[in-house]
Amino acid sequence: TVGGPIKIFNDDRIRFSDQPIAVVVADSWERARYAARLVRAQYAKEKHQTSVEDSKDQAFLPTSAKKNPKSPMADYQRGQADAYKTGALKIEG
Repeated sequence: TVGGPIKIFNDDRIRFSDQPIAVVVADSWERARYAARLVRAQYAKEKHQTSVEDSKDQAFLPTSAKKNPKSPMADYQRGQADAYKTGALKIEG
């Protein structure tokens, strides 16, 4: 999540590359490394989405922005977005 804590075992979904999928606890670095090598994972293939247009229905406003309207993640307008329409100079082409 953007700007929030990573919830490692919140669900069974892999959401990004290099996401932690397991935790190893050991009494030495060597045993931890050995135990980590024993971890095996199985993945189910899912259709990937790389298009913003195709993913719009999954868009959401982050919780931090909902709690704080001044958050940089919150929806806001800055300046005069339509000022170019009435400007003295026009660039075409």
